[in-house]
Amino acid sequence: MAPFESGRSAGVKIARVKTQNGHAFRLTWANGNTDLVFWRWNSQGEASFSGFTTNAQGAIIRRQGRKITYAGAIGGTYLRGKNVELSGSGLME
Repeated sequence: MAPFESGRSAGVKIARVKTQNGHAFRLTWANGNTDLVFWRWNSQGEASFSGFTTNAQGAIIRRQGRKITYAGAIGGTYLRGKNVELSGSGLME
């Protein structure tokens, strides 16, 4: 998930995030930015992870500090949470 030169660390920390009806991980980069990555094989019904809800198959939320700089989802019609309200097809902001 993170390209880096052979023999060197990418400097990324990965932690599993508690979810309901899916899987999620938080990637914390050396500069302090974080990516919250959610996915599931079957996108039936609602899923929740780290304060977000969605009916999508996959989603990502990128933060720089406390500010969300990117949110997107695929294979669903909504992604909701604090400072995120996406609905419709495409689901990218």
